[in-house]
Amino acid sequence: FVFDKDETVKVTGGCEPSFTYDGKYMYWVQGPKDFRIWDIEKNTEHQLLGTPDYENWNYTYFPRISRDGRWIAYGASPNQHDHNTSDYEIFIQELKDFQPVGKPIRITNDPKTDRWGDMFVYYDETPPTMPLNVKAEHDGQGVKLSWEPAQDPESDILCYNIYKSIKSGNYQLITKVESTNYSDHTTDARTKYQYVVTAVNSAELESPKSKPVAITTRDTKPNSPTNLRVTVRNNQAYIKWEQNPELDIKGYNIYRSNDPDGKYKKINAKTITEPDYVDSSVEIEKTYYYYVTAVDKSGQESEQSNIFAKKIMERAKEGLLALYLFDEGKGNIITDDSGVEPPIHLRITDPTKIFWAKDENAIEIIGNSMIVSEGNIEKIINSIKGRKELSIEVWLSPSSLNQTGPARIVSMSTDPLQRNFTLGQINDDIAFRLRTTKTDQNGLPELNTQKHILKQSPIHLVATYDGNIKRLYVNGDLYSESQQITGDFSNWNNYPLVIGNELTGDRPWLGKLYLVGIYNRQLNPEEILKNYKAGL
Repeated sequence: FVFDKDETVKVTGGCEPSFTYDGKYMYWVQGPKDFRIWDIEKNTEHQLLGTPDYENWNYTYFPRISRDGRWIAYGASPNQHDHNTSDYEIFIQELKDFQPVGKPIRITNDPKTDRWGDMFVYYDETPPTMPLNVKAEHDGQGVKLSWEPAQDPESDILCYNIYKSIKSGNYQLITKVESTNYSDHTTDARTKYQYVVTAVNSAELESPKSKPVAITTRDTKPNSPTNLRVTVRNNQAYIKWEQNPELDIKGYNIYRSNDPDGKYKKINAKTITEPDYVDSSVEIEKTYYYYVTAVDKSGQESEQSNIFAKKIMERAKEGLLALYLFDEGKGNIITDDSGVEPPIHLRITDPTKIFWAKDENAIEIIGNSMIVSEGNIEKIINSIKGRKELSIEVWLSPSSLNQTGPARIVSMSTDPLQRNFTLGQINDDIAFRLRTTKTDQNGLPELNTQKHILKQSPIHLVATYDGNIKRLYVNGDLYSESQQITGDFSNWNNYPLVIGNELTGDRPWLGKLYLVGIYNRQLNPEEILKNYKAGL
């Protein structure tokens, strides 16, 4: 039992509970062959170490995690649970994000009972040497810095801190890098800057500052804007790109053509000061090609950005409750673009495991993370309960065809056994689970495509229910339908909307997501085909 101010916050079975040094995790022995770890803030747990089966030393006890979280030591025995007679040996294994890496290493070889492993960190009190031979060169209007690696005989070099000053001595930290070079484009034209660099070791000790290096920037045309992307909302083109880092940027120009090889015309009457624009002068079923340029205060215009093509197509709108287009390009919030109040925005729980795609509207989930709804989900629950129908639409591209569980693509659930609905992946097929008053709490039996429909490329999926039959559509075509199951949604709970995982964190799905939409009615085949033809 774990208590917080006399309130029970965790109940589990096992023995030998311990907390990590930072107090963020608890770990314990679940059984003779299983260690578990609990992320206290996220309230999720996973297996820390299973049966190592290394030289038959396959009963594990007494886990100890080092203060820096990089190692786990434990006792192991071939003779199960006899602390007085078993020949326990001590093993050590590397951890990364609290997952074991490589094979365990036995560090004792004693016929007696070596039982308790212990971990400590040697505290390095000596900072690394300062970086030498720092150089500054022109990089367009920016500055490219380089230096020689710092030296530290006791600890690894963790990173380098880069400081910048306009007035001598007034240095401000601008970034941290792991390499021995960096390009700074947050500069103004014809301005003198001074830089110093320090090294930081794994004990978080910082070296003395390097000798300062000074450089006066040039006045060159801006760099091209990056990561241009376009989405369609309400039959208008919504255009976004990354803001230029240069300090003397005045604004941006947007150019459009009906032909990728034709003549592009500027469509903004005034210079645009923010990195977004709405083009309302478009026509349905026409394809437009866009690029953006940056303009500085001297009137110099950059080369063009990447070109983005977008066909303006109408999509089904009736009954739309939530829509996610993944066009934010950065951050950990995904906005609900349905236009239906109140919006249900999503939050990425671990941004280190999710990348924003460049030059396209997508996110890529590369590790065990999840995207979870914020706030009250009743907008979706109550509307679908009232209509007794629903549709779930997804554009996706799986990173692997070996994902099972099913791996949760889109789910409204609380754990692996309780849900309102789930659209998931089982190898190269799609599974659709839906709970009604005529199914169990897990939404079984599930509907499966069973035709090996997935490839590692974009695919359009729609799952529907009309109050009697579940259906799965792939790229506009009907692939599977269930027998009549009937039932309504009066037994639905206010479970959160979760993308890319189960709420418990143990059903991860990896791949790209381009669009997720939820409707309170069954889309008909014509509407599904129209949405598919609207494209990414």
